[in-house]
Amino acid sequence: MVKAIAVGSGQALAMGCRGEADVLFVHSPEEERAFMGKGYGVRRWEVMENFFYLFGPPDDPASVKKTPSMAGAFLRIAQKGALFLSRGDRSGTHAMERAIWKRAGIIPDGAKWYHETGLGMGQTLLIADEKGAYTLADSSTYTVLKKRLNIKILHEGKGEYRNVYSVIEVNPAFFKKMNAKGAGLFYQFLQSGKARKLIERFGIDKYGAPLFYVR
Repeated sequence: MVKAIAVGSGQALAMGCRGEADVLFVHSPEEERAFMGKGYGVRRWEVMENFFYLFGPPDDPASVKKTPSMAGAFLRIAQKGALFLSRGDRSGTHAMERAIWKRAGIIPDGAKWYHETGLGMGQTLLIADEKGAYTLADSSTYTVLKKRLNIKILHEGKGEYRNVYSVIEVNPAFFKKMNAKGAGLFYQFLQSGKARKLIERFGIDKYGAPLFYVR
């Protein structure tokens, strides 16, 4: 039996460092590489992906549609002082958002137009919709909530902003009480043809399109 604990990728990796999880399913590649580099992970496998998009109100007050890059779109938001909502929760999405601000040469912390929700992606998208704000979100969450939202995809980053989900088997050498056998079986299952087929079909019946794409 698998007992799942849903937290942001940063929190999940921290749990792995403390031996509070046997296997991790995360989407924050830079942090994952650091985790593996410190020896906390035995194996890491890229399982599936979706995409990061910039969402905002249809009237696009910051005119981000006209920018050639995602970083340029973020820069325009800052220059216009348009409201931007961040998850602010150390998730993989938050890590990507911070990386884009860095590319744009902007430190948004403390700006009046920059607000952190401290919430998950679905809730952050719904609040952004209510307030007419911009936010970075993954394509799957948007697909699930699309019928409830007025905000639109305003920048796709030319397909370069992939949101990759990986499974990591935590190193049992660090923690005596780990279920290493169970972690290994789960890891192997996600590499199987059966798992790939489940991922390829997931979401099609309900939303008309797959929510994730196998790597």
